[in-house]
Amino acid sequence: MSKSSSPDFTASTVVLLEGNALPQKVFLPIPQKNNADLAEGKDFFPDLPKTFYTATGFPQCFPVFTPDELQGQTADNAN
Repeated sequence: MSKSSSPDFTASTVVLLEGNALPQKVFLPIPQKNNADLAEGKDFFPDLPKTFYTATGFPQCFPVFTPDELQGQTADNAN
């Protein structure tokens, strides 16, 4: 999802809150960039550690699992 989609989603929310219907299909532009225009540290990050993980939960809602806990799950121990 592109950052430029946020205004579209906000406008859609206002339309719904006003009691109006939204169209069934909405066509949003797909962000594109040529390889020559990609900048290291802005568009891609080659020096991240091999163990880079994003957040796996929200402590306010449910427990946060470590990457090791997630990778260790199998069909036998998932419950």
